[in-house]
Amino acid sequence: CHVFARVKTLEMRENTKIEVERIKEIWKTCLDRTKANGKDAEGPFLFGKFSIADCMYFPVVTRFRTYNVPMPAQLESYCQAMENQPAVKAWLKEALKAPELPIYDEYILSLGGDPNGGFDKSKF
Repeated sequence: CHVFARVKTLEMRENTKIEVERIKEIWKTCLDRTKANGKDAEGPFLFGKFSIADCMYFPVVTRFRTYNVPMPAQLESYCQAMENQPAVKAWLKEALKAPELPIYDEYILSLGGDPNGGFDKSKF
């Protein structure tokens, strides 16, 4: 999958909506507990400091971006913190070198999306 693809609107199946909301609730619970325990001073991530849990969820952040999944402010801040990690910025720079995948691009186009709609030169 091309990390820069964007789809403006996507009608999700009911079971997909349930799973998306479940992930949002997990993130909110972690962030709320982190704040309640005073660990939010350590960082804006699920458990304060950047951890393996954040690494595990980064691909989910990219899919939520691809399919324009709305985020409440607290979760949007978390997603932005993930995207601003130096390792993520370096990874995105490398992703620019990846070959295009015509079958994936065709799929994104069939959804009314843009295979390169999330590319922002100002980030590089």
